[in-house]
Amino acid sequence: MTHRRRVAALLAALALTGGAQWTAVDIAAGSVPPERPAAAAAPGGAPHRSVAQAPTTVTARPAPDTSPDLDMAITSVSPAGLDPTKALRMSGTVTNSGPTPWKEAQVYLSIGYTPARSQDDLEAFAADTGGFGMTINDLDLFDRIGRLRPGSSTPWNLSIPFERLPIDRSAGVYQVGATLLAGTLEGRDAVADSRVSTTIAYLPDVDEQPNVTEVVTLVPIAAPVLRDAEGVFVDDRLAGMLDYEGRLRNVLDFAEQAPAGSLELVLDPALRNAVRAMARGYLVRSLTQASDEEVPRPGVGQQDAAEWLGDLAALTQRHRVTLLPWGNPATTSLAREGMPGIVRAAVESSLRLADASTGQTVTDWQRTGATSRRGLKASDEAGATVHVTSERSLPSLAVDDEAFPPSLVTISVDDERLPVVVTRSDVGGRDFTASMSAVDFRQSLIAEATVRALSEDRPTSVFAAPFNWDPGTMISEADIEAGYDFPTVSAQGLSGLTARPAQDYSGKLRLLRTTPELSDDILDAIRTLHAHGNVYTELLSEERGVATDFTQSLAQAGSATWSSEPARGAALIRQRARGMAEDLAKVTVSGPAFVAMSSNTGRFPLTVFNGLDFPVTVRILVNPLNKALQISSLPELRLEAGQSRDIEVQSRADRSGLTQVKARLSTVNDRSFGRPFSFNIRTTQIGVAIWVAMGIGMAALLISAGRRLYVRARGRGFKTRGETTA
Repeated sequence: MTHRRRVAALLAALALTGGAQWTAVDIAAGSVPPERPAAAAAPGGAPHRSVAQAPTTVTARPAPDTSPDLDMAITSVSPAGLDPTKALRMSGTVTNSGPTPWKEAQVYLSIGYTPARSQDDLEAFAADTGGFGMTINDLDLFDRIGRLRPGSSTPWNLSIPFERLPIDRSAGVYQVGATLLAGTLEGRDAVADSRVSTTIAYLPDVDEQPNVTEVVTLVPIAAPVLRDAEGVFVDDRLAGMLDYEGRLRNVLDFAEQAPAGSLELVLDPALRNAVRAMARGYLVRSLTQASDEEVPRPGVGQQDAAEWLGDLAALTQRHRVTLLPWGNPATTSLAREGMPGIVRAAVESSLRLADASTGQTVTDWQRTGATSRRGLKASDEAGATVHVTSERSLPSLAVDDEAFPPSLVTISVDDERLPVVVTRSDVGGRDFTASMSAVDFRQSLIAEATVRALSEDRPTSVFAAPFNWDPGTMISEADIEAGYDFPTVSAQGLSGLTARPAQDYSGKLRLLRTTPELSDDILDAIRTLHAHGNVYTELLSEERGVATDFTQSLAQAGSATWSSEPARGAALIRQRARGMAEDLAKVTVSGPAFVAMSSNTGRFPLTVFNGLDFPVTVRILVNPLNKALQISSLPELRLEAGQSRDIEVQSRADRSGLTQVKARLSTVNDRSFGRPFSFNIRTTQIGVAIWVAMGIGMAALLISAGRRLYVRARGRGFKTRGETTA
């Protein structure tokens, strides 16, 4: 909040209490005058009508030092907006998390006299950590809840007739809440021990159709997925999230309570894929247990996974659905490190598993809402069709202090301008935190929609739930439907929003401190996996399922999950890379240890073996160290699973000598892999002149021998052994 807004918040808080600084002790002592504040002037100077019946109320601002052990929560507000014909009913709980027992606890309703009609007013409500407005202490209008035992949670209920509410009854949004007074064994005082607040809208003229605020609500269906190379879950955390009162269960319950078409579910297909595996029966084993070669144990969430999947399928028929890139990658970090291929793998994996229920739209929405121009470019080139970022990532967004940011801007990326959806960092002035309850979200949504509808012409607000949002278990009591049915609320979707004109944004993009950053270990592991995987998929190009599995593994390797779990992330990615390297080592080339060539040409054999369970297509590269030895190129070779093939390699030598030769394998796209096979070739070059001389010498020798035999035969003749001459 800016300095100007802090000042405005303080002034607004003082205005809501009439400038009084009374404590509850003053109230108990009777030193505070019971008069209610004078009616505020309506816009244009016309006075608002005063309250018909002045209730017995006091102006109070309790001291802010409430007990840290007593936590109040609001579980329901009815009606969703003030209605002159209905009492305001509010329910909630008080939880005593400390060791001290409390007694004689009582809960009172507090409400501000003047409504909020601007963004600054709503922020002032949210910034008010002390008491506010008027506390109603009529005997029949507060709840005596009695003892608060350590570790217990006690319900409270308030019901105040509309005519007893101390408000000026002008259109706007009022701050409303509950204050707790209790005593200990040491005694009791009149200082508030706990308090809680929310907002409630009021439209006095029910006959006039009010302006509306178009509301886009993004609800991520995402969670970390930790599985090893064999598909075994590293832990069973997902089972807890899918179980009754688990976060993912609560998110689906919230969506089930919302009217059809009111939400935009942003689904991570990696999560859905993991839950499907759980529903079929799954195994769990930690990395430590895996290193000790322990046997995996069955997971406990099979039934919950099946039920959750069924409910998710039903919800995709009721609400708009868009897909996250697989695993929700840390796109900004990956783009900065020059690895847009990981983002491309994530988008490709999501589109491959898209179906009629999810559509074919992939939304680039990083976990904290922040982005960068590199990140936008990487996701856009990967095929993402919608880009979402938080207003906090756009520091130069030109809006007045009292104005709301635009819902759609265009951002220059190289020579292109990309439309980017801008999400609100708060809802009705309250930060949209992971722990915001469903009822508080409903009331805050109505508050912002009403304030904007009263001052703007058909505005649009985009609310984005945190990726780890847990709306709580009291979903049915929150009555989410009433929020989207409120007269100033009109639910819209991303597709309609992105089709509208956008405001240009040419300023910087700011990375938030919580922007996921991948560690150097993670990045190195991803590079190794990428290198092995490219070879693996090219080698098994005919096995499309293998390629799909690798693409998903590569996408999961870039998940923003690993920014908070770098050690386990690096271990899982390296495990997958090692598995691929071991598989690649099963495709080998071998041959003779030594080859001798006695002429300038010759042949020698090589053997290629495929030890995988899939057919492969390879090339054989034979490279001599001495360039005088030339090896003819070899055609691509296809080997079935387990097949061995012998081939002959043609060579030619320009001169004699001994040279080392390396034979290695590559994919059809010339990606080398595996261990090369080395052997030696000796070439002996004998010239033509030597062969001619040897031929002449041999001919002369044969002629001489023949002549001598002829002379002997003619001159002396031949005699048999033992014959004598007379």
